Amino acid sequence: MSVRVKLVDVRQTEVTGDAQVLTTIIKRDGTRAQSEVVHSPATPVAITPAADWEAVEFKVRHPNYVTLSLRIALQPDGTFSWNDPCSRVDRQGADATLAIPLSRIQYAPGQLPTFGPTTGGEKGVVVNQGQGRPQTYAGLGGVLLPVEHLRLLEDITGSDSRPQCILNPHDPDGWRRLSTTEVSSLDLTKKGGFLWLEYGSIDVTRLNEPRFLIALWAPDPAAVVKDDAVDMLVFFSPSTATTFYPVSRYPFRDQYPYQAHKDVSVDPETGEKHPAKVQPYVVLGSKYLFTPTFLAAQSIASEKPPLIVMPIFPHVHPKQQGHVWQPFRSKAGLHRLLLEICQFLQRESYNSTSFGFSRWNGAVAPIAGAEPPPFRPAYTQVNRKQLAIRQIIVSGYSSASTGLIKLLKEDSISASTGEYPAELFAADHAEFDKRWQEFWTLDLNLDPKRTGVKMQEYEKLLLAWLSRDSRRLRIYHSGWTTGNVEPSKFYPQLRKALTVPPRLMQTKAEPERWGEEWRDPSGRWSALFFSSSFLWSESPSRVPVEKEVKAPQGMITKVAFENIVPQYPVEVVSVKGKPPVRVPAGAIHPFTLALGFGHASKLRKV
Repeated sequence: MSVRVKLVDVRQTEVTGDAQVLTTIIKRDGTRAQSEVVHSPATPVAITPAADWEAVEFKVRHPNYVTLSLRIALQPDGTFSWNDPCSRVDRQGADATLAIPLSRIQYAPGQLPTFGPTTGGEKGVVVNQGQGRPQTYAGLGGVLLPVEHLRLLEDITGSDSRPQCILNPHDPDGWRRLSTTEVSSLDLTKKGGFLWLEYGSIDVTRLNEPRFLIALWAPDPAAVVKDDAVDMLVFFSPSTATTFYPVSRYPFRDQYPYQAHKDVSVDPETGEKHPAKVQPYVVLGSKYLFTPTFLAAQSIASEKPPLIVMPIFPHVHPKQQGHVWQPFRSKAGLHRLLLEICQFLQRESYNSTSFGFSRWNGAVAPIAGAEPPPFRPAYTQVNRKQLAIRQIIVSGYSSASTGLIKLLKEDSISASTGEYPAELFAADHAEFDKRWQEFWTLDLNLDPKRTGVKMQEYEKLLLAWLSRDSRRLRIYHSGWTTGNVEPSKFYPQLRKALTVPPRLMQTKAEPERWGEEWRDPSGRWSALFFSSSFLWSESPSRVPVEKEVKAPQGMITKVAFENIVPQYPVEVVSVKGKPPVRVPAGAIHPFTLALGFGHASKLRKV
């Protein structure tokens, strides 16, 4: 019997170029013999096991792929098993071909906190280590606390027998203006896990090749994996072209993605102040997935959670605008990323009954360039079913509009082949398009002066996308992005496509405070519009909670008031003659993101 090695990528295409393969033969008497050879498609590595061999180990190094180790256990009767859940064996009579898929994605490196006077040259995501405690991403513990009083929009059946979630626009308490459901004591640490991943160049010494930081939230596989397939949601954050994010030139190996601020910094999008030594690109992932918009928690609370993938885009130098949103603004580029993540999860045994999150949340982020401790899956003698993509949901918020329009239009990567070669950064765009079943636009900024978006073209693209198969579209807008313009003037063609009248909730007493719902009778698409006044509450939204507290006379019951999340923005009426104070300023924009994401999650088709 002979076994020939074939190296393939995630597309099952044979890998070109030379790889170094270290082969270790372990004999039954315990002795070992090693040899290292150059593997190529023309001269593949092959072995012919002898009767006294117990096992063979391969360590594969290729400059474009993550180093991989694999072990074959040999039985005296000539059969064998292997311990890589992605590798496949094709038997031809007595001989076999072992196809080993290589990967372009890996754990993002970790870095221990530094406490010197300056920052610079950070090599990874800052992690915390403590005696007797697992290593974790810095700050993650604070955002993975149990979420109390989480509210999501919940449709009810209106008097016209159609779905409705806007109730009374004029209630002083903002949350009572809407139909909602509430989930309490949602412990994310028991519902899923978080990872920072690096995608692209895998060699820290090859500084002419791009690599990208990727945030991944994965729910418990029992809630996600069905028939070895998963739903995947991609979230595009707003553009990073602000003063909060360091500028980086292609190939983005300087300042992006780990550079920390030396001093106190302010996020111009939210107005939030951050202390010195905060990594802004890392903050970007946590502020959307966790607090204050709670996307991961809302996804779990919907009881229809997909995997959430969030590419972290660099702040591209003004002279290199062709790289903005690359390589994920095309169907081919985004599909490759999702396939790589599926293969990564397969190797972590995400779709096995024995899976746990012990290696997540930063626990094995490699420090100082070390390799993470290898995962040791069980051996198999049969080809395992590979984790596949069932359906794709694409979502985006605010100025992500410019990237999403590119995605609607572009099949292939539009940059030069030398910058993002298809062999390394692309996959079949038609397969992506077939699986792209839902599109959530979450208070997108469509101002042509600020974004360059041509509204007529964008609306035409939306309708063309929606027209195919059973696709589903969810649109949410606040007055922050529409200027409180009448929705039919903003989306005239979509309004014409609506076969039933829109529902407008408004009174003559307060005409500036209104909400409008467009609902397609089939349920395939909907649009919710809120005026700015609708999204400012006249009083904080809190829940009275009885708690047992210790007092001199013993334990007594007291009532405490706890905040509802996401926090409904509050407009505090100040002294006479002065304008009202809005807390925080601009809060209705991210609040609309939170409202829309939770609602779309509840409406998602599974």
